[in-house]
Amino acid sequence: MPAIHSPRTPRSGLLLAVLVATLSVAMAGCGSDSGGDSSATAPLPVLPASALAGLTTVDSSLSAVDLTHDAPIAGFADRLSQWGYRDGTQRVFRGSTGDFTNVVSRTLEFGSAEGASAYVRLVDSRVADFYGRGSKVTPLSQGGRTGYLIRAAPCGCHRETPVLLAVLSAGARVTWLYGTGPGARPARLRALLPQAP
Repeated sequence: MPAIHSPRTPRSGLLLAVLVATLSVAMAGCGSDSGGDSSATAPLPVLPASALAGLTTVDSSLSAVDLTHDAPIAGFADRLSQWGYRDGTQRVFRGSTGDFTNVVSRTLEFGSAEGASAYVRLVDSRVADFYGRGSKVTPLSQGGRTGYLIRAAPCGCHRETPVLLAVLSAGARVTWLYGTGPGARPARLRALLPQAP
């Protein structure tokens, strides 16, 4: 994980949310496979563990409340409700591939294509709340999905590593793929997208 400039920056808030989710799942899921526990509804598919061989994985479900921890946006929970947010699954990869030291794959399910698209547009329009002022956003499309590629604003830290996010939607689903590491590059993150549902 890269060093953080200030504990109050939106970027550090997102990294902290990912870390908290990872630790809580690790403690709750001791002795279970990385595929999560069995329940009445199967988890949504995420980037397969084989996509980043050698990295450890931890899976968790994502409630609307979990998503609101990503950015300090007033009325975020209400918006998610209006957009019909139903469920989400997250897989956190940790270790080192040479490029990445941390990758997070999320699949989010909304009640409609409009809801999923609205969520993706929110991440674009409020990118400073998610990743700090100076974050760069470019349009992105892949396999019928459309959205954005985000390069998080640099924090000016010693030994800083790049932070990237691809967020796209198709139909009622959102693909959310985050990656950071010393060799993290947009082309490398885009190369993972075909395997991310």
